[in-house]
Amino acid sequence: TRHHLIDTVSCQPFTYDGVSVSVIAVSAAIAEVVAKCGFLRADFLDWAPSVGTAALVIHRDGTEASTDNWKDYA
Repeated sequence: TRHHLIDTVSCQPFTYDGVSVSVIAVSAAIAEVVAKCGFLRADFLDWAPSVGTAALVIHRDGTEASTDNWKDYA
């Protein structure tokens, strides 16, 4: 499966184990930008709270991973 996020080095779609990234932020625009980073950053779950957001990633095998602050909103 391919998507629209392109690796600028290989010019190919990024490959990632996550199939869904959800983000809670102060605005939908911020959530949208940060969610895209969830497919691109290896350190995403550590980084997301540093920009004032909470995040949940669902992996291809159905497992979930979230930022430490996700539980504050779930």
